[in-house]
This record gives sequence, C-alpha cells and structure tokens, in this order.
Amino acid sequence: MTHSKGGVPLSSGPVTKSSKRRKNYPLSWGAAPEKMRMKKRVLCVYDGQRRLWKDDMMLDGEHEVRIPLGSNVGDGRQWVTDLDVQTLRRAEGLHGATEEERGPWLDEEGLERLMSS
Repeated sequence: MTHSKGGVPLSSGPVTKSSKRRKNYPLSWGAAPEKMRMKKRVLCVYDGQRRLWKDDMMLDGEHEVRIPLGSNVGDGRQWVTDLDVQTLRRAEGLHGATEEERGPWLDEEGLERLMSS
C-alpha cells in the first residue's frame, strides 16, 4: 500500500461507483464527449514491495493504431495497440533504472516522518 498526503480517508462511508461515462473532457482534445471512445491503460511498476511508478495513459479509440502480431493467422484478432507498446516501453525504462535513479527506499518510520513534515 502506498501513502500520500492528499489521499482520501478509507473510512469516508459507502463509495458508489458511477457507471456513467465522463462528459467533461477538455475541449482541447478536439472531439465531442459523446463521440469519444477512450482506451485507458494504468501502469504500475513494482520492484518487490516498492512501487516505483503509477501512471494513467488515455487515447481516443479513433486514433488507435493496431499492429498485427506474428503471421496474423486465424480470426484476425492477434494485434497490439500503439498504446500497449508505449506502456511496455515505459515499464522497461523504469525496470532498467539504476539505484540512484530510483531513489532511496524509505521504511515505515522514514515514510511517516516525510508525511508529517
């Protein structure tokens, strides 16, 4: 479990998850919200119990690029998207990081001191 200063308390009462699609996409994305079909990938990279990275990536389905895998024999569903490729490249970059780039590992006491300051 990770800790953050701006986290939501776990005992905030019942949490309801809405099944409605988001309608307030930024206008700079260049498409009407009702026409958008978003692909989302959440990347969490761990080194043992230590979470190195968490990132959300989204792409409009209209701009998706599908790359065929292998000989593409069969039902034609053997492909990977460019968003999947970028997700894997980011994970490989984080796993290839040096100890200096990863930063110091904080135990529970060090983490509590950091959060209280």
